[in-house]
Amino acid sequence: MLGLLALPCGSAAASDAVRGCANQSADQHAERIEACSQLLRSRLAGKPMGVAYALRGLAYLDRGDVPNAISDLDKAVNLAPDFAPAFQNRGNAWFARGNFGRAIADYDAAIRLEPNVPSLYINRATVRRDLGNDQGALEDYAKAIALGAHRASPYRGRGEMHLRNGDTRRALADFDEAVRMEPRAEHYILRGRAREQAGDLSRAVTDYAEAVRLDPANVIAINAEANIWKKRGDYPKAIALYEQSIKAEPNNAATYRARAEAFFLKGDKARAYKEIERVLKFSWNADALKLRARWRLEDDNLDGVMSALGDIAKLEEEEDATVLGLRGAVAGRRKDTVRALNDLDAALKLNENLGFAYAERGVLLAGKGDQSRALADLDRAVALGAENAAVYRERAMLRKAKGDNDGAIGDFGQAIKRDPKPADPYFQRAALRKAKKDTDGTLSDLNEGLARAPDNLTARHERALIRLAKGDGKGAAADFDAVVKANPKNAQTIYQRGQAHEKAKDLAKALADYKQAATLDTKLTDASKAAARLTAEAKKKGTLADLEKAAKDPESAQETKADEAKAPAAEPARESKPSSEVVVAIPRPHPPKPPEPETKKQAEAAQHQPKASSQSKEQAKTSSSEKSAKDKAKAKDKDKAKERAREKNRDDSRPAIVRREPAPAPPSGYYRAPPARFTDLFQRR
Repeated sequence: MLGLLALPCGSAAASDAVRGCANQSADQHAERIEACSQLLRSRLAGKPMGVAYALRGLAYLDRGDVPNAISDLDKAVNLAPDFAPAFQNRGNAWFARGNFGRAIADYDAAIRLEPNVPSLYINRATVRRDLGNDQGALEDYAKAIALGAHRASPYRGRGEMHLRNGDTRRALADFDEAVRMEPRAEHYILRGRAREQAGDLSRAVTDYAEAVRLDPANVIAINAEANIWKKRGDYPKAIALYEQSIKAEPNNAATYRARAEAFFLKGDKARAYKEIERVLKFSWNADALKLRARWRLEDDNLDGVMSALGDIAKLEEEEDATVLGLRGAVAGRRKDTVRALNDLDAALKLNENLGFAYAERGVLLAGKGDQSRALADLDRAVALGAENAAVYRERAMLRKAKGDNDGAIGDFGQAIKRDPKPADPYFQRAALRKAKKDTDGTLSDLNEGLARAPDNLTARHERALIRLAKGDGKGAAADFDAVVKANPKNAQTIYQRGQAHEKAKDLAKALADYKQAATLDTKLTDASKAAARLTAEAKKKGTLADLEKAAKDPESAQETKADEAKAPAAEPARESKPSSEVVVAIPRPHPPKPPEPETKKQAEAAQHQPKASSQSKEQAKTSSSEKSAKDKAKAKDKDKAKERAREKNRDDSRPAIVRREPAPAPPSGYYRAPPARFTDLFQRR
């Protein structure tokens, strides 16, 4: 090209101007324009002048001055009609102006002049792709690659076309080549998108993370990675990445919107609504209003949804699929099934990828008994990324009805993951796990469910049976107590409670329950046999009298047993674990010392005592009846000696008696890359 610019009479200044004009460094466009202008003021003519105009036109294009670029390139092609770069760069200028037809014409002219230059086919392929000529674009990319284009752009461009057409396999092959040739952030983003579209989220997030590593301020890469974590349910990680993105670009409304969605899915609805309000302050737009309306629908705020639809109508004249779907959902929840199905059907005709509309229609169809269509709609809603726990709960019930227990267990798990507060999903999954003989899983679900709904007696009874089978007599007895309290005439449950007491070695309560159960239901022979067995064993051990006495009043016997177990050594144990009960201390007085029996020595000592006072003499004259009463009192004291004897080692420093009041029960609840600007793909010459 320097030869084309040679001046008839060379000089040092002229040589510098030639080199400066021919320099194609994009960031030195000002110097290049000056150098080319200097040449054009010289004695250039013909083709050399045309080349100088072509080079100055390219410098103007690099500066973004498209009108001057086209003006110079027009002169260039007139003065040098066989100079292909002039046509190629004028084609780039026409593309920048949006005149795709004239751009194609210039690329065609350049290809006729130089048919073996790969960049010409790459540029024409990009324009053909934008014009919808996919076949022509694919042919041009293939031609550029065949001509040995050792650059990423043709692979990238062709890969984007394959991705747009849903051919992820071919798209990935092309993006692999683009990454291999030029491992830049934008190429990792594109490959990540292809992997995400193919369902390979693990490798997609790896590509996005690498793009962020290469370009830490790349908001598109950061948000793409955050979106994957949000899709996988790791909302804290997604939120952290959105915050990183906001630091890089504080005024990006799309990032705030995405973070608002993450807050909502995490369950922090207050933050989500606050965030979407911020988005609406950036721009009062229908898209954000629709998102807020969908959240209001999930919160069952039907009036709020209708209010939002009124705001949307002021911004959009025609009702789109989302508006129809929201209106249909409100109608369905207000029991206007006919109107709801009409609106939802219309919405899905307009947009077959509207996940929430499938979910709402699926629930309505399930209510009408159309289980097959309902299940198909809910499957589609989940496939489209439905995150609402209600969708999974509803599908779990349908799968359970169809006998798909494994699928139902999985759906209840997803529902619990998204909303762990309701008790019913735990109870439903417990029943399914019981059918699969998954005892540990069943017990775990019953524990979680009863923590939320402690008054569910069916669940209490099921847990009691499992605890009994596992040897936890004390825990089983506690659950049976709750069931018996609600139905004190249920002989079978009382008998089972007796088994739990026996397992816990509380034989008095066990015998009492066995006898009570046998009395309530004479046909319950297991209860009478158990009572007879315990009686025989006690008789053999010589403890029958004590056992029967305790069985008559098991609560009193239990208190006595507990009192006997109390001792100073047990004091530290009360501090080993905090109690959930309310402890009220009651001061306990020191018991009076038992009267000492009279002995001969005491009698003799009494004879040597000084004469009693007049009061003592008067007491000595007590009637025989009063003396008899005192003797009876002494006898009564002797009868209580054994009871007082167990406290003989206690002193005034012993611990106070405590009364334990149960803490309030927990509340119950029973719930049935960026597509890159194509201009950066154009090759300049």
